[in-house]
Amino acid sequence: MANLLTVEAKKKIINDRRFRQIVVALLFIEILFLVAGAFNLVLWLSFKMQNPSSSQSLSVAKTVAPISGEERQQAESKIFQLSNWWTTKSWVSFVEQVEKVQPPTIKINQITGLWSEKAKLFSLVISGQSINRQDLVKFVDSLRKEGSFSKVDLPIEYLLSSSQGRFTLNLEIKNND
Repeated sequence: MANLLTVEAKKKIINDRRFRQIVVALLFIEILFLVAGAFNLVLWLSFKMQNPSSSQSLSVAKTVAPISGEERQQAESKIFQLSNWWTTKSWVSFVEQVEKVQPPTIKINQITGLWSEKAKLFSLVISGQSINRQDLVKFVDSLRKEGSFSKVDLPIEYLLSSSQGRFTLNLEIKNND
């Protein structure tokens, strides 16, 4: 089959095709910008509805009653109690001490700090998984030897094979009193 088009006609067809491709690509990009703008507008309107303007929040803040003397005294008491407990160490130092004695065969999944108002003590609850019981017992003994914890409690059921290596430790932090 013979091609009867001249070289100039072929170049014109190729140029026309490229021009159409460029126009289609630009239209596609423009549509994407319009869709993105619509989503941003919806998000902005949603944000504005959820958060009133700063002038409205200032007027609301002026109408709130000040803290009563009893509430202020309770807050100061709590801050004073916390300062007695945390004069020398922070939570980070307790977590670092746990990490320092943690064997590589024990994986800690969660560390939770608890304050007991009734008992007036801070404690850490560590949950994790151990490959074998011997390493878990060594880990508990190492924590007991640390000077920061007044009590290290490992319930006996975690030493049984039915727990599949999962454990929960309860550590009471020594009080500075």
